[in-house]
Amino acid sequence: MNNIFTNLINALSEIWKNIGVSQKISIVLVGVLTLGATAAIVYMGSRPDWQVLYAGLDTKTAAKIYDIVSGSEVPVKLTDGGRTIMVPNSEVYKMRLKTANEGVATERSGTGLEIFDNMKLGLTDKQQQVAFQRAIQGELERMICAMPGISSAKIILTLPQKSVFRKDKQHPSASVMLMMQPGRSATSEQVNSIRYLVSSAVTGMNAQDVTITDSRGTLLVRQVAEDEVGNGDSSGQMEMSSRLERQLKEKAESILRPIVGPEKVVAVVSCDIDFDNIDRVTELYDSEKAVIISEKTVTEENSKMGGSSNGGKVGTASNMANNLVDVKNPSAQVPEEKMSQEQKKTAERKYVVPKTVEKKTMKGGRIKKLTVAVSIAKKADGKSWSDAEKEDFKELVSKAVGIGNYFSAEDLKKSPVVTVKEMDFIVPDIKDIPQMSMPDKLAMNVERVSKSPLVRPVAGFILLLVLYRIFRKYFNKTSVEGTELSLSGGGAPAAVYGEDVKRIETAEEKQHSEIGDMMDSIQEKANSSPQTVANIMEKWLAADQN
Repeated sequence: MNNIFTNLINALSEIWKNIGVSQKISIVLVGVLTLGATAAIVYMGSRPDWQVLYAGLDTKTAAKIYDIVSGSEVPVKLTDGGRTIMVPNSEVYKMRLKTANEGVATERSGTGLEIFDNMKLGLTDKQQQVAFQRAIQGELERMICAMPGISSAKIILTLPQKSVFRKDKQHPSASVMLMMQPGRSATSEQVNSIRYLVSSAVTGMNAQDVTITDSRGTLLVRQVAEDEVGNGDSSGQMEMSSRLERQLKEKAESILRPIVGPEKVVAVVSCDIDFDNIDRVTELYDSEKAVIISEKTVTEENSKMGGSSNGGKVGTASNMANNLVDVKNPSAQVPEEKMSQEQKKTAERKYVVPKTVEKKTMKGGRIKKLTVAVSIAKKADGKSWSDAEKEDFKELVSKAVGIGNYFSAEDLKKSPVVTVKEMDFIVPDIKDIPQMSMPDKLAMNVERVSKSPLVRPVAGFILLLVLYRIFRKYFNKTSVEGTELSLSGGGAPAAVYGEDVKRIETAEEKQHSEIGDMMDSIQEKANSSPQTVANIMEKWLAADQN
């Protein structure tokens, strides 16, 4: 075994002595690259596979978790300004369980309803109210932070105290501040969802009682006071009007684009919206459907003396003349012919008349006035549209916009809403864009391709291949003729780098070869002419003596 290693080392040392400079440089470079690649692989393989343990933590929570992980002798790394804690992949779940066992709240913000887990006895009503408010604020902050793009949130609730002596009712209000992630901004859908989410979590709070802003001081939505509820927010009214006009404009243009052409129709919509709130109560009675619920008839009969009521003198004697009953004759009877009978009947009926009570509350946002102006270009062949076609266009636009939903036929006769006119469209001159030169195109393509994440590794691999080809070319070019290099103890030629390497003559061997050739030449001349060689030797000896 030792002989094999000895022979291998001797062979390698012999190769190193006999190869050229370019071959030595190529071998050194290849060795350095191999060692560098091996060291990089070993370094990358020995590094921990870092995984996120918790992210988006506040400073206090991050400090507690960092102490727990460090105390467990687990490698830990902080990123994102200390808000994100990373540990090796094999320790993630273990550290999370240990953190939960220590009772550390790892939610990104706020203290939620767990505040009641360790409530002390003897708390006052005020302390309990504050604890409840903190719990609601914390739960709302957690829900808001779960939305994409929101890093953290801060909520302050104002809950009015209840009192039986106050007549006016105060609404609770809320202030919300959003901290967005870098490069992100809150969308209108997120703002509306946060507004209704907060108002729904607090009893008695309306969506208008919530104010939302971001960390840059931009007011996303403000609280609307009670006196502004009827009229609404002016900015919101303008936004609603603009949005409605854009929607109606798109409808008017989309119905005509396939007919007149995509660039040959322009519609402009102007609408006047009534934002007043109206409460209306209407009572309707239907007398034809009346129903009797009770009926009562009263009959009255009266008897009195007959005779003429006129005549005679005015006075007591005249009045008593007809009266036969007096003190002297108390039992006297009045004759029947002098008596008269009266009968009176009274009928009472109670009816129930059907009554319809209709109460309407109309919120603001009704279209009070609407105008649609449509301008179309001529036909493709340059001819004008006929009046009948324009009327058809007008009817199409009216149906598409929904004019009949807002106005009656009489109103449309008085003031038309849709106007269609044929106008000459001015087509702007489009100048020819100069073509990019070939170097500019190449540079643009290189810049575009260089942004790809796969370009750099591929380019590095190609560069290594090019360097390998260059060094291999120099290595193979210097093949010196000589005797074959043989391993000690054997006569077979040595195969180095997959090729038979011939032995390279050194300077000493070359000198010995020249001397040998010279001696052979002298021997031939001595054999051919010995006298001449003798004369030359005598001259050398004489020269040495002198």
